[in-house]
Amino acid sequence: MAASRSRQLPLDLEYSQRYNYEDICQTIVDAVHRYMPRLRSFKWISDIRRFNLCVPAPQLREFCSEWAYTIPRDFLGGSAGALRVLHLGEAKFPVECPALATVTDLLAGCHGYGSLDLGFRRIFDLCPRLEILDLHYDVLPAGPAPRTLRKVSVTSRRNLVPLYKEWELEPVADVLLSTGALNVDFKISAFISGALDLSVFYMYYDSEVRIVAQLPGAHRRTYICREFVGSPLEPIPALVDMLLDGPAVSGMHTLTVPLGVLGPALAAIPRWPSLTRLSVHIYQQSKFEGRRYDYHRKIPPRFQWDLLVLLRNAPALETLDIHVHPSGASPTLEDARALSARLVPLGSSIPREVHVHGFPEDVVR
Repeated sequence: MAASRSRQLPLDLEYSQRYNYEDICQTIVDAVHRYMPRLRSFKWISDIRRFNLCVPAPQLREFCSEWAYTIPRDFLGGSAGALRVLHLGEAKFPVECPALATVTDLLAGCHGYGSLDLGFRRIFDLCPRLEILDLHYDVLPAGPAPRTLRKVSVTSRRNLVPLYKEWELEPVADVLLSTGALNVDFKISAFISGALDLSVFYMYYDSEVRIVAQLPGAHRRTYICREFVGSPLEPIPALVDMLLDGPAVSGMHTLTVPLGVLGPALAAIPRWPSLTRLSVHIYQQSKFEGRRYDYHRKIPPRFQWDLLVLLRNAPALETLDIHVHPSGASPTLEDARALSARLVPLGSSIPREVHVHGFPEDVVR
């Protein structure tokens, strides 16, 4: 009734109830078909298979559905209209589809991934005006990518670094690549080359490593390595290799990194001529650094400070930040003394400004 009273004004349709295919009544289906020509946005998280989405929708700018959908050639009437945003939980793309030619924001994937031909290789031909792209699949479009792109996110189980070059993504402002493992052969230094600020985060609860690089021109590069625990492709050698690629990191001003990665890199005497600030994260219990909880004796591992001696090989820093990450109980006075005993002998190798984070107030006093 409200839609009928709105005369010819554009309509926004959002349906957030989750129903099965057979639970969506015919009245709703008929209403959607009747008002399709006036829809400005269509957001439907339930099953959309009962709808005839080939009905012309010349005003539709946003189409979002969490359901799997095979896009027909005559989607939304079979002609280019106003469609800008297309977000699909799972998708299969046709050989041709004029309605997709105007899409600037595309999100699509396939749960569980796989190697089926779902038409993902044709995406750049179907959507030549893309500005934002978010794909979750193992079969990806052939490059180069549209020059209009300004934000790209790709999740896949394959090595995605070659994709960065194939798609010619260097000019893109924001690029995120997410994969299942990280091998030294991936050569991720090509992805973060030119970084001014480089951070390597160990996300303990997610069992992932996240690399974030800030590049000149406000460009950002993010590389996520998931599910590495127990994998034969442990990430540490690849991360050390990245830090030792002189040309890629020669302009780096700040570095945030776990001690388990920093130590091996410093042991090789890296070339970081521009580095002025170093943030070191030290974990009490970390699969990432190889120290595990002794469940048999119920004894947590002690903090390991030994690698801090390698700070002698660091360049002349202005600031050193040390972040201590306990597992369970807070760091003790004994831990603080052990840390101090490692830092004091370094003398002039330690910058004047040192910040230590993670100790409780009673220990700090």
